[in-house]
Amino acid sequence: MPLSEELGQCIEALLNDGFELPLYFTCMAVNGTMIYGRYALGDEEVGGEILASYGPDDAFALPINIIFVDHTGKAARVVFGEDGTSEEIQVFAE
Repeated sequence: MPLSEELGQCIEALLNDGFELPLYFTCMAVNGTMIYGRYALGDEEVGGEILASYGPDDAFALPINIIFVDHTGKAARVVFGEDGTSEEIQVFAE
C-alpha cells in the first residue's frame, strides 16, 4: 500500500479514536527531511495543507516518525518502518 494511503488510514483511525480537527502534524525522516502541516475540514472533506518543509531533495528516507496533535492537546506518534508500512499508533495524551 502506498505511503499516502497508509497515512490516510492513520488519520481516519485518529479521528475515530476521538481526535478532533484540525490535526497538526510533523513528519520527520532519518535523513533530516521534514514536513509540518495540518489536516482540516474543507467544504466537503478533510484536506491537508503543508505549512513548512525542509530536506535534501525533498525525499523522505525510511523510517519516518509522524507526530499528530489536535486542538484539545491529544497527541499521537506513528512510525512508518523501512518497509513503508505503519506500526501501531501510540496515543500520548488526552
